Amino acid sequence: MNEISVGSVVQVKNELVDEGTGIDLNGWKAFVRQIFDPDENQPFQIVLIEWTAETILQIPDQYFQKVLNIEESWSTYALPSCCVTVIQESHSAIDLEWAKETVSNRILWPLLGRNGKTIQQVFDQQELNREQYPAEYWIQYLNQNMKFPIKCKVDYEYEDEDGILKLGDIVMLQKLSGWDVNLGLWCEVTFQNRNYILPLQDITGFGGPISKNNRLIEAYYTWIAYRS
Repeated sequence: MNEISVGSVVQVKNELVDEGTGIDLNGWKAFVRQIFDPDENQPFQIVLIEWTAETILQIPDQYFQKVLNIEESWSTYALPSCCVTVIQESHSAIDLEWAKETVSNRILWPLLGRNGKTIQQVFDQQELNREQYPAEYWIQYLNQNMKFPIKCKVDYEYEDEDGILKLGDIVMLQKLSGWDVNLGLWCEVTFQNRNYILPLQDITGFGGPISKNNRLIEAYYTWIAYRS
């Protein structure tokens, strides 16, 4: 038997029913994101898993709807490691991102009003290149529709060793500077004549919701939040 580790692809064993939704998870596939060893408060090893693209595309709609109703993540799951078994399969990170987008476009975005419509516009193209990550389409869309620089506010409390930026600091968003799968878009901001690179989700628009820039940033935050 293969030992479970971060990155392992696993399959849920027989007769595991999700308590919140009543749905049988038997056979669902995922990859391991984190492992939590037993301690005095938790006698079992716990794994945090993220469903594979194959599983996400096969999950019943009622699972998504019930999970959203109780405000829990629909793409990740925590359970004892004894409830899964390691399988000899690989998973594709880019396929996973597009599987999330496919499901969200069908179920989630139509429920989210103006923000949902903006999100759909980002991907409203006849031929989407599935070799590009969805985040790359966000960079293209925001660069085309936002006017820089933008006055923003830091909306994340950093540790002291992370730098001098504090919660509530007013910064100027200069440009989008890249992206990664885990934290989404990165941006460059200036504060007291110094430049910083931050996740875009760590700042909020400043000056009210009527600004087009702020509306676009809000739609991006919604996209990040609801895809997990």
